Amino acid sequence: MAQHVSETGQGAFTWTGPYGSGKSSLVVALSALLNGNAALQKQATKVFGSALVKKIHNTLPTGTKGWRILPVVARRDNPVTVIGEAIKEAGLVTRRPRGGWTERKLIATLVSIQKCQPIELT
Repeated sequence: MAQHVSETGQGAFTWTGPYGSGKSSLVVALSALLNGNAALQKQATKVFGSALVKKIHNTLPTGTKGWRILPVVARRDNPVTVIGEAIKEAGLVTRRPRGGWTERKLIATLVSIQKCQPIELT
């Protein structure tokens, strides 16, 4: 997966597998490895092993601050609403925009988060 993202620049992917096969555990471990928390990175390195961690960091560099992780749990609902609520739950915004989440407001918010700019929700 890391090699695919690195080579293609495509960041969207799907993991499928039967219940209990470790998909969620892998997400938690990768999140720990790629975020900016040194203690979590150290624990994740123990899980993955230093050789694999080196490969992952070479293909998915974290820079000095690590990746900003936005956990989104899918459900049968409007994806814009689900992602907007995940942004709020992650503490990246303090409130929902007036009138609720729209595609335009969601994209503007995600761009502001990515650029580490202040977010003004209207």
